[in-house]
Amino acid sequence: MTVRVVAERFHIETCNSETEREFIEALHARSQLDGWYPDCWPRPNRFVLSVTISDPDEACVLRSLRVDFDGRTVYFGPDPTHQFETNFDSQTGGVDTAEGRPIPELANIAADWLKKEMERPIARHEWDKPDARGCKPKRWVLRDIGEPIGQRGMITPEFGPPDRVVTIQD
Repeated sequence: MTVRVVAERFHIETCNSETEREFIEALHARSQLDGWYPDCWPRPNRFVLSVTISDPDEACVLRSLRVDFDGRTVYFGPDPTHQFETNFDSQTGGVDTAEGRPIPELANIAADWLKKEMERPIARHEWDKPDARGCKPKRWVLRDIGEPIGQRGMITPEFGPPDRVVTIQD
């Protein structure tokens, strides 16, 4: 069954069901309110949406934030593959779920999570000393918890603290 959906920011015109349409349109309304633009991949058994966080100076994606909706449950978390191919489920590490609530409420839960994650502070740690391959290492970190989210080059203990810390997102 193909259902018409109104979601210009999502660049889709149809979806799989009335339930999916209600979820997409509610999430779309939040994207308009909060000012974000996602990528979307409607699938036969679910709707997949993502927002990527990147470092434009280094031309790399740092985080792929993903929301899946299967008509009953919303799954949300960072996509560990950055490929959006595997289905999220409750066993996927770092993925949270919500179900058993009205569809607009499920969409708002997902939108709240996206907004919170998109606003997290990120820093790029840079070293001037090249590694064994000649690459000047960089490490990207979620500043609020100090968790590394990406790295370029090899950083060994003799590198010591970074030569610079650049704010990517405050």
